[in-house]
Amino acid sequence: MTIDERTLGRVQARRRQVVVIAILTVAASLLVVAPRVTGDSPYHDWIEFAGFLAILAAICLRLWCTLYIGDRKSDELVTTGPYSLCRNPLYVGSMIGAVGVGLQTGMASFALLCGLICWAIFAVVVRREEAFLHGRFGPIYARYCARTPRFWPRFDRYDEGAGAGFFTTRSLKKTLRDGAVFLLALPLTELIENLHEAGVLPALISLY
Repeated sequence: MTIDERTLGRVQARRRQVVVIAILTVAASLLVVAPRVTGDSPYHDWIEFAGFLAILAAICLRLWCTLYIGDRKSDELVTTGPYSLCRNPLYVGSMIGAVGVGLQTGMASFALLCGLICWAIFAVVVRREEAFLHGRFGPIYARYCARTPRFWPRFDRYDEGAGAGFFTTRSLKKTLRDGAVFLLALPLTELIENLHEAGVLPALISLY
């Protein structure tokens, strides 16, 4: 089955709406969910530090993808750089960022939930995008799918190609804006945690 560009646009717009709803739902849940291990514990500090590293990794991966694909996502099949490791490295970057945001709460289980929600959203959307790409690029895309995994990277297949391609400042600004959303989680999760510890917010559920 193939889909046209207009249908793909509707799917991607719906995906953005679902992502926003998911973010708001997760943020709202933090008002009543608190870490079982407080900030006085080394475990809590290491969980938060791991989250910070995951967020940085997500931003760097998304920037790397932008340098290769720019605004050519639907016009040209890019198969080198990060796109030689897996077919959807931008989405992988977002999943890593979602896990990083979850770890910033000091709860590893909450981070796992964030990652699973993000994966579930992209797993649905990516199938529609692949149908569009199959229709646009035909056998070339089929061969690319055969040798390159959808999400889990194959580092032995890395191909630098000709290096980074043409990208616009618009695509770079969008990537930086998306990265800023991940970084915003740092002060927000810290604020919510402090409000829980001060008793301002109820901790109805405690997680590790």
